[in-house]
Amino acid sequence: EWNGMEWNQADCFLKSQIRIIIGTALNIYFGNLPSNYMEEMLKNPDKKYLKKVAEPNGLYLSKVDY
Repeated sequence: EWNGMEWNQADCFLKSQIRIIIGTALNIYFGNLPSNYMEEMLKNPDKKYLKKVAEPNGLYLSKVDY
């Protein structure tokens, strides 16, 4: 039984986008970043934030629709 996270669809995909989202979320979860870090990143996109990139193991693209 798979208990992971799944995105159903999107209209674009940036290189390493998912790895940055997951890496940042994991660092928040483990207490390495404040709990509002991702919210602040989204509110202030022009500010330079440290991006924690998750390892690619276990992350994969399963389908592409055109």
